[in-house]
Amino acid sequence: MFNNAVAITSRFRGRPSQFGEWLGRLVVVVAAALVVASSGVSYGQMKKQIIDDQAGVEVIERAGVDLPLDAGFTNDRGNRKQLFDLFDGTRPVLLSLNYSDCPMLCSVQFQNLTNTLKQMGFRPKEDFQIVSISLDPTESPAKARETKSKYLALYDRPETADGWHFLVGESSEIRRIADTIGFRYKRLPNGHYVHPPLIVLCSPGGKVVRYIHGLEVEAGVLDQALIEAAEGKIGSPINRFLFACYQFNTSTGHYTPNAMFLMKLGGAVTVVALAACLIPYWFRRTVGPIKTDERPLIDLETEQA
Repeated sequence: MFNNAVAITSRFRGRPSQFGEWLGRLVVVVAAALVVASSGVSYGQMKKQIIDDQAGVEVIERAGVDLPLDAGFTNDRGNRKQLFDLFDGTRPVLLSLNYSDCPMLCSVQFQNLTNTLKQMGFRPKEDFQIVSISLDPTESPAKARETKSKYLALYDRPETADGWHFLVGESSEIRRIADTIGFRYKRLPNGHYVHPPLIVLCSPGGKVVRYIHGLEVEAGVLDQALIEAAEGKIGSPINRFLFACYQFNTSTGHYTPNAMFLMKLGGAVTVVALAACLIPYWFRRTVGPIKTDERPLIDLETEQA
């Protein structure tokens, strides 16, 4: 139970959701009470153990880095795949590092993510791919398939199944991906892992674009992050234009109005409006008044006389 609490309270950057923060605190309190009551461990000893277990567990953001697409894994169907096979150059990829036997953190994160996906217009397979790499090198493809089925059932859109990929692999390949994206985690003596809750948005070509921290992500934030990661290849022109009006705020984990872009846009609109009003005026002054034949009309009857 103590190590479960450690997994829940692993440090992560960004602004956690109120639900995630409340849940983490509740688990810590309950776990601490059980540990103290059952083993007589002092609060000071418990606190020191938590600090020791969390040491070095963090995320060092490396936006712009290219993933090693030659890294090899086994998917939930038992087929050997390279990451290259999952980056088709068209759809962005939502990447996470979790594991099926995680006591609570991974299941809470993925359940929240699945509920968020329900609120979005973009869908796995059609618009983007979901790739979850297990941190546990002993996890089997069958276990990964069971985990995938659980969240696919929660999503309740079976036609998107080919857009969900749960991968297992060797420690060296897992570490290779983790080190590339700056994901620092630790294995505990009981076999569980301390790790941050993290989603990484990657471009269709395998470039790391955006980090989203915490147990929850809002639908609007994930929508915008997918458009950004897709390099304009998904979403309507209106979606892409609206995205250009916003920029990601790393301190809040949200997209906020892009003041510089909006100022430039306002200036461009002003110039166009002035041009539309002044060009006709300048044209009339350049051409001058239209001359007409000023000769008086001749009375035909007078001329005949």
